[in-house]
Amino acid sequence: MIAILRETAKGLTPNAARILDPLLKDKHMLFVGYSGNDFDNYPKILSMADAAKGIYWNFKSKEVPEYIQKLFDAYQDKAVYIVGDLRDLFKQL
Repeated sequence: MIAILRETAKGLTPNAARILDPLLKDKHMLFVGYSGNDFDNYPKILSMADAAKGIYWNFKSKEVPEYIQKLFDAYQDKAVYIVGDLRDLFKQL
């Protein structure tokens, strides 16, 4: 699923919201370039912590924002924080 900034400001589209549950349940999700700092998408990702397969979150900074730490606390060992630029990320995968 790819989100464009001007679209995400409006929250998840009905179609994106519909497919997010099965994606989180069945696949490991990789978040790149997404801050998670919104009121529409973040609560959905957080609410899926128990059912989700796992998440990988990429940021350039080593400092984990508080709201992402809350997400990681909920996902526990199913969450991986990857620090680095996109090129570095793909080298790690």
